[in-house]
Amino acid sequence: MHRKTSHVEGAIQTVLGPIPARELGPFLVHEHLLTDLTPKGAFPPGTPRVEITLENVWDIRYQWCGHYGNQILDDSELMTAELKSLKKDGGNCLVEQTSRGLKPDPVGLAKISRKSNVSVVVGTGFYTVEFAGESLAALSQEQIGRRLYADLHQGIGNTDIRAGFIGEMGLSTPPHPDEIKALKAAARTQNQTGAGICIHPPRDPEAPLRMVALIKDNGGQVEKTAIAHLERTLPAVADYLALAQTGCFLELDFFGLESGFYPFAPVDLPNDAGRLAIIRALIDRGHLGQILISQDICHLARLRRYGGEGYGHIFRNVVPMMRARGFRKEEVDTILVENPRRFLTMD
Repeated sequence: MHRKTSHVEGAIQTVLGPIPARELGPFLVHEHLLTDLTPKGAFPPGTPRVEITLENVWDIRYQWCGHYGNQILDDSELMTAELKSLKKDGGNCLVEQTSRGLKPDPVGLAKISRKSNVSVVVGTGFYTVEFAGESLAALSQEQIGRRLYADLHQGIGNTDIRAGFIGEMGLSTPPHPDEIKALKAAARTQNQTGAGICIHPPRDPEAPLRMVALIKDNGGQVEKTAIAHLERTLPAVADYLALAQTGCFLELDFFGLESGFYPFAPVDLPNDAGRLAIIRALIDRGHLGQILISQDICHLARLRRYGGEGYGHIFRNVVPMMRARGFRKEEVDTILVENPRRFLTMD
């Protein structure tokens, strides 16, 4: 049953209810706790899940799509333990970006949040047609908009757990018409609700600017729109600066991926030091208030249980690196606390 409630002014909607924004932070703005990102048709039926060992964990982290089971996160007890570790490292709120097509589980997220004492904000949206194609094709733009609105104001599906933002809205390379249809619906829902939108853009350097223009043309709020995965999308600092001129949030969310190899396209990923250099350039040109960072953990091999960096990597390792490179405390706090609060607080 749905339980209709109104949004609380100045609050962020978590899976356990609204919490005053001033009480939340620091944040990881783009993560996955319960999800299934296994590429469609990549493995024959009956393939067993990979067992992660010391002998194969590096190979799995490098070729993260090539081992069945690595992209399935479905163990709530394991994820509770991982979030308890995040809490010890200094993180207090995680933004869950698992949208339709990736097997979202808001009830499971509520259990994890309650047991770990870490606030979780869940999104509503549709991933790419590879994963959400049938549900996207069956719905009109107006029907998609109504569903997003209901998720934000009543509850996701048959639950009373409400979404706190719209996302992750997935677009393929090139984007499919049904994905564009869904993003237009998201922009119009944003206009009604003031919710933030997070976009998984096509892997095309010009795509972020096109997506921002689409949001604006359909009545959305560019200043409440985040473009994700910029490390694999924009090749140069000049591209980041051009995108920043639109006023949107710029999301660098591959922290912890230290390999330059990217399995989906011939791009050279920066390491964490390279990401910080990009962020420094953005700050020096007046765009501190538009920067969001995260790790986009969606693979077992990146969890601490299996020898990975875990959700606390930014707080445990990157923040000290920032301070060593001359980032002021106010800059770090703006990126990890103030900017996410502004993105997630409903107008």
